[in-house]
Amino acid sequence: MDKLSYEVLNLIAAYLYVRPWNYFSTPDPERKSRMLYPTISREWQHTAERWTFERIRFTSNELTTFASLFAEPRRRALLRRLGYTVLLPTFGDSRHDFARNQAAFTDAIQGLLNILKDWESEDVGSLELQISTDWDVDQSTGPITFDFTVQNSSSIRRFLTLDGKELPKVRCVTAFIIENSSPGRALHPTAICQLSNVFPQLERLELDVEDPMNKRREMRKEHRRALAAGLLALDLPRLTYLRISRQTNTTVRNHSFDCGNLEDDGIDPLNDALRKLSQSSPLVHLELIGGILVSSDLFLDRRAHGHDSSVWPTLRSFRIQAEIIAPNGKWYYTGDPKAVEAEPISYYSSSDDEDAMDSSTEPEDDESRDAVANGREPTHEWRVQPDPNTFNPLAESMADAVLRMPRLASGTLEIEAYTGQYVDLILICAEAGEDFIRAPGSQFGSPEDKRVRRWHVWVGPDTKWEAPVEVKTKWREWLGENGKATSSIFSL
Repeated sequence: MDKLSYEVLNLIAAYLYVRPWNYFSTPDPERKSRMLYPTISREWQHTAERWTFERIRFTSNELTTFASLFAEPRRRALLRRLGYTVLLPTFGDSRHDFARNQAAFTDAIQGLLNILKDWESEDVGSLELQISTDWDVDQSTGPITFDFTVQNSSSIRRFLTLDGKELPKVRCVTAFIIENSSPGRALHPTAICQLSNVFPQLERLELDVEDPMNKRREMRKEHRRALAAGLLALDLPRLTYLRISRQTNTTVRNHSFDCGNLEDDGIDPLNDALRKLSQSSPLVHLELIGGILVSSDLFLDRRAHGHDSSVWPTLRSFRIQAEIIAPNGKWYYTGDPKAVEAEPISYYSSSDDEDAMDSSTEPEDDESRDAVANGREPTHEWRVQPDPNTFNPLAESMADAVLRMPRLASGTLEIEAYTGQYVDLILICAEAGEDFIRAPGSQFGSPEDKRVRRWHVWVGPDTKWEAPVEVKTKWREWLGENGKATSSIFSL
């Protein structure tokens, strides 16, 4: 082995260590056997470590081991992807237990950052950091409740914070991902943004954000304000990619449900903040997915006097995956409630009044009992037609915004109805030579179509929508003389 050249050793290592693209989610049955290879020789150790230390996933109870392994600067320079899972000692379904989780979370985050901050003077390169949380219930205080269900526990309304802790700046991280957000162990929006802000060299930011239960209207409003304020407070001069994924366990199935108004004085703080951030930062790609509650505030400044002339100077692509519900509680779809029969309610308790819902003394949540309060029951999905009074202004504001995106290559607005019928809408524009970001099936257009600018609308086969004159006029202005505006039905 000592006689082999560096190039040959690298070829052997590449054959042994190359893994599928979904490395973190795919079981690796040969991992243990490959761990023995670096012991063959000193030369082989250095070659193998180029692969074994490129991607590391560890938990907060392994922090000391991690620090020891990467005490050598040579190994730090090899690391490209770091997955860190914060282990929580309880299910957090009491104030005392949640306080333990809170302390464990804060210590784990500070411990990791205190290690990484010392790397900034080293030749570390670009590092992607993924942070998630999981339960690792401490059995020393009693037996584990194996039938624990977070949806039926008070932990579902508790969110992890950093309590304004002073966190060190870490300059070696260029991509930050908060993943696998889950009820009972999710981060509060303030903590999400506070943590994101400790990485001043960030170029990519991907956030899973847990939305509180629909019945907790004041909490949802507070979280929305907190996320908006946190995004506006970000100081990330190199940020070019932002993805926010809304996580929710209470999709509304009752289309007569009163969703509540999350706006402040007629303006949605989150959409307003996202517009400001995407216009003032060097953002190139914006992705809002998971049934985001979108409003025209994302595309125009409704406080502006006269026509909004603000621009997105750097944005090249955006993808918005939206619910049929607006932040003000209005619906983007309409229909005839008598045309669809409501399914019977499986369970109901009259104790679901809002005063009790937001009370800190409420004993526990219950997924079945709260189904009505969260809009999940009765299932009555009668809104199958875009409402011209609400959806058309949204489509017009999007078309107007595209006119103020000088570098745009492609933009998409998807309305997901989450019903048993195919009533979704996809509005998409693409620059000449560019592919659509999103298209049903393989309907991406012919090479001939790609020679010009395009606006296209895909309409679900169980609904219909015709763009109004105001929208078509703005489309035509962006398309120019040779561009094409077309529509088609989903090919299922």
